[in-house]
Formats: sequence, structure tokens, C-alpha cells
Amino acid sequence: MTHSRETWPAEAHAENEPLRQEAPAAQDFLGEVFASLRPKVPGGGDLRDGFDSLTALMDADPAFADKVSLSIVRLLQDAELVPMLTESGMAPSASLGKELFARLRHKMLPPLRSERDLRDVLARLLPRPDDHRWVSGAGREAWADFFARIRMGTGVTRRSVARQVWQALGILSVRLAHLGCEPEFSRSLPFGSNPSESPFLTQQSRLSEFLEAHRAGQNADPGPAADALRRTLSGCSDAIFHVRSLIPERGAGLEQTYLLFQAEKILERMGLLLDTVDGRGHVDTLLMADHFISVVRNEKTRDSIRALLSQAVGQLAYQIAEHKGRRGDSYITTTRREYLSMLGSAMKGGLIISFVALGKNLLSRLALAPFWQGFAYSLNYSMGFVAIDRTGSTLATKQPAYTANAVAGSIDLRKAHSSDPSETLVANLVRVSRSQFASFTGNLMVVFPCTWLLAAAWDRLTGTPLASGEKALALLADQHPFESMALLYACNTGVCLFLSGLFAGYVQNRMRYGRISERIKQHPGLTGRFSHRTLRRLSQFMDEHAGALAGSVTLGFMLGMAGMLGRFFGIPFDIRHITISAGNLSIGLYGLGWEAVPRGYLIAVLLGVLAIGFLNFMVSFSLAFYVALRSRGLHLQDLPRLLRHLGREFLRRPLDFVRPPSGP
Repeated sequence: MTHSRETWPAEAHAENEPLRQEAPAAQDFLGEVFASLRPKVPGGGDLRDGFDSLTALMDADPAFADKVSLSIVRLLQDAELVPMLTESGMAPSASLGKELFARLRHKMLPPLRSERDLRDVLARLLPRPDDHRWVSGAGREAWADFFARIRMGTGVTRRSVARQVWQALGILSVRLAHLGCEPEFSRSLPFGSNPSESPFLTQQSRLSEFLEAHRAGQNADPGPAADALRRTLSGCSDAIFHVRSLIPERGAGLEQTYLLFQAEKILERMGLLLDTVDGRGHVDTLLMADHFISVVRNEKTRDSIRALLSQAVGQLAYQIAEHKGRRGDSYITTTRREYLSMLGSAMKGGLIISFVALGKNLLSRLALAPFWQGFAYSLNYSMGFVAIDRTGSTLATKQPAYTANAVAGSIDLRKAHSSDPSETLVANLVRVSRSQFASFTGNLMVVFPCTWLLAAAWDRLTGTPLASGEKALALLADQHPFESMALLYACNTGVCLFLSGLFAGYVQNRMRYGRISERIKQHPGLTGRFSHRTLRRLSQFMDEHAGALAGSVTLGFMLGMAGMLGRFFGIPFDIRHITISAGNLSIGLYGLGWEAVPRGYLIAVLLGVLAIGFLNFMVSFSLAFYVALRSRGLHLQDLPRLLRHLGREFLRRPLDFVRPPSGP
């Protein structure tokens, strides 16, 4: 293939060159060209074959390439371009709610289609609902090379097309200025209440100067004016980056997230259009390819409610992930000192869980209705998790929901410093592995012996063991990997751990964005009853710990009510948490006695507890990592290569996965 980043003179064809085709014939011909590129089998891997065949045909028959070029020119000159340039991929309203309801209406009564709207022309050229998949799958390089071969710039720089490009630029400029003045957006901008310094308003003046210079033709060079406009648009991008940088501190709402997304899309589109009319007579085919792929994808999902919600919620998930990622950094150890500190913190967490396991077994003796039994379990779990959080202790299974976001953040393309983030990702996964090993080891080192001692103390004080006979045997059987559904229940626990981490990030984000701490200090009902110092301490506590407390309580109630829900609906639904399971194993062994349990059975149960911990971690980490990647627009398409890299690292330095390296 030729170089995809090819440029050409705008005057390659004269404006008044006769066109040899009418629009309907051009559409039919281009429809056949696209059909030749489409894979014969949906999802097939023969995309390259189609492009190679078309390239060979155009090289062998220049007249065929001219026919493709002239067909596209004819379509562009006959079509209405402004709707595609100003609306495709960007909701016309600034409100997510309005766009959502608009799409709901279009589901019941589809909007009118125009014969000349280029979006509808593309829909006829690519009629299948999944055509955007193979168009995206072909890649920007292939499409850029295709556009270069057919001299696509000939069409986009013609005067009849350029007039519509100028019109689209004007519309987008007005919309960008409007977004820059939205209160949800403008209150976080660096220039604050001084709108005269806003690049979102200045860019309109720069666009007018550029248009005047362009109209002057021979008497003025539009290049400097275009450069001034580009600098102003770059200032808009910097302002958006500034707003995003404040999100970990101030939080973000769904409406603000939607406005940021819209502003970024408008800036991207204006940059592409400016490239076609800047007077330099060159067009970047890579940018054109990106726009073409984006337009096809957007038009195929134009009325998709799922796509809209996925887009908006994904953007908000990014803000939530930022809060979780910042906490996740504290769970990833690098030095030996940090590793030992993590081990000690996990041992303190194991001590607290020992009392939680004791409390659960005592509560099971109460003759309560299923709901109140589940409620009692929930309070017991919640108090234990809150105690772990407030004492600075560590619970191994709560880490993955946070460390996954920190790992994803380290390869975030919005912050990345490397074009190939796989090495960074593998290095962070190794650090997560040994940090997780330290926390699991610390928890289990204390949970098992401490729970045994608590069970023995209870027996001495009351004269009756916590569990004996069939009840003690059931505590062991519940952890058996093959004679119970412990492994499935462990996966359920992983989902609960993931959801609680997500909720913790959401609450922390809302606390910052809603400025709850500041509102508490100014609350009229509190200022008269409490001192300024008390309100300040309360607001600071809520600002720093509300998310963690919400996550702990949520996790406690999900784990405590799971068994009750299973009994209520008559389905096999429950949870298995490694530290609770280890505590139950210890209580059951004390009740039965070591000599009464066959060694093979005991080994199977011990392996079952370890498998429960592994599944707790893997399910929670995988879900959180997937959401973190998607919220950042990242995809692990080269997952096999990443796994090979991780495997080589394990074979080369296996001990680094479980303890910090001795050297730097």
C-alpha cells in the first residue's frame, strides 16, 4: 500500500470539470465497491483481502480509480453535508435527558430520511445494520490509503463542498461557545467568572477573521488566521483538560460529563474541517479516515439508546474510577518496606474478621425470621468492614476493586507516556500480585488461629462449643470445593465486592461534585447547634471517608442478605468469602477435633478455602478492570500477547509475584 498520510494539491481538478456520472449511478457504483470490501462472512478475517484486491485493481486500471474518485465527487457535490458534519456523533441538544427522550421517540416513530443528506446516502451505500463493525475493523490506515488513491481531497476542497464546510464550521463554533457558557461546565474553567478570557468565546472571533482572510483571496494569506484559530481551539482543549484534572478533587456529574464529551467532539470535528479549508491545499487522509469510520459507526447507532447510555455512563464511570484508582495506589506495594507494612495491616484486618466470624456464628443461634437473620448478619459484617476501614487495616478481598482501577489508570491513553503500555501493565500486574499475596497471607495467618482461640475461649466461658456435631461438620462441608457450591458462591462474592467498590467510588464522586462538605458547614440547622470546629471536623470526615464507609456498609448488607434471598426465592444463591470461610473452618475444626476429620477431607477443605479466595479476587478484579478499561476507552485487543509477556515474566522471576525483589 502507499503511505496513508498522503497529501495532494487542492487544485488537482478544476471546479468546472465535467462530471461523467449522475448521482444515482454513482451511488450504485460505490455500493458495489463497498460490497467488494465487506467480508463474505460476518466477523470474518478476510478484510485485508478485499482491500488488497481493490488496490490491485486500481493500480492495474487507472480508469477504474478515476471512476471511483469521480463518483465520490459527484456524491459530495449533490449531497447535503452540513447535517453530517455538525450532527453525526454529536447530539444536537446539550442535555443528555433531551437526547435520550428524542431517541425514545424515534424508536416509536423514526425520523424522516432525506435523499440528499449524506448520512442517508451512506446508509444506502452500507445498508447492513452491522456494517460499522467491519468498517471499524479495517483500520484507519487502510481507509486512509484508499482515500489517498482516489484523491479524496479533490472532492472535499471543491468550492461547492467548501461552502458547506464553512457553514458547518460556523454552526459548530456557535455550539462550542454555548457549551463554554453552561454553568455545569463554566464554573470549573480556569478563567472563572471572566468570560472575556474564555477561548470558547474567542474562537468565534478567530473564525470570523479566518473567513475574512479567506474571502480576501489574492490580497491576504489565510494561513496566519488559520493558525490563530488553531491556537484558540487548542486553548479550549487545555481548558477541558483543566476541568478533568479537577475531577478527582471536585467530582463530576453526569450532565457535566456529557458536556465535556460534547465539547471534545466539537473540537475534534472543527480541527478536521479546518484542515480542509485552511488555504494550504492539503488534506490529512488519516484524519479523514478517522472521521469516516466515526460517521459510519455513529449513523449505524444514531437512534441506539444503548449506545447513548453506554457512552454517557462510560464517561461518568471514568470519573468514578479516578477516585477508586487514587485509593488503589495505596494497595499496590513497590518496596520491601511497603510490602511488610501491607502484611502487618492485613494481620490487623484478620484479627477483626475473627470477631466477625465469631459474631456470625453466635447470631446463627438466634431463632429469627429469615429477613431479620439476614439483617443481623448484615450489621455484623458492616461493623467489621467499617472497623477495618477506620483502623487502617486491610481486607484482601476489598483490594481488587480499587487496584484494578489504579492499574487501568496507569495505561490510560489520556495520561499515558508510552505508545506501548503492555510493559507498564505487566509491571503493575506483578506488583498487584505480590501485594495481594501479602494481604491474603496476613489475613489468613491471623484469622485461623485467632478464631480457634476465640472458639476455645467461648467453650471455656460457657461450657458449650460454638459448633459441634452436625453443625460443625456443616461448617467444613460448606467450604468443600466439590461437595458444595462453594466455588459458585465465591464468584457471587466477587460480584458483590466489585459492586461495593463501584458504589464507594460513586458516593465519593458525588460528595466532591455536590460539595457536600461545604454545605454541611453552612447548614442552617447545624450551625446553631454545633461549634464551627465540630462542623469543620464533620465535613472533613465526610469528604474523606464517606465513599469508603458507603462501600463497607453496602458490602456488608450484600453479603449478609445473600443467603436470605436464596431461601426466599428458592434458588441456590449464597456467598463464600475467604476470610469468613477460614474462620468457619477454624470453628468447625475446633468443634469436631483434629482427630475426627480425615486428613484427605481436611486437605480438600483447605484447598477449597484457597480456591474461594482466588475466585473472590479474580471475579472482582476482572470486572473492575474491564469497567475501568471501557470507561477510559481502552481495549485489550492484544490480550494473548499480554498473557505471553506475563508468562515470560513469571518464568523469569516467579518469586517477584509473591514478594518484593531484593534489588532495585
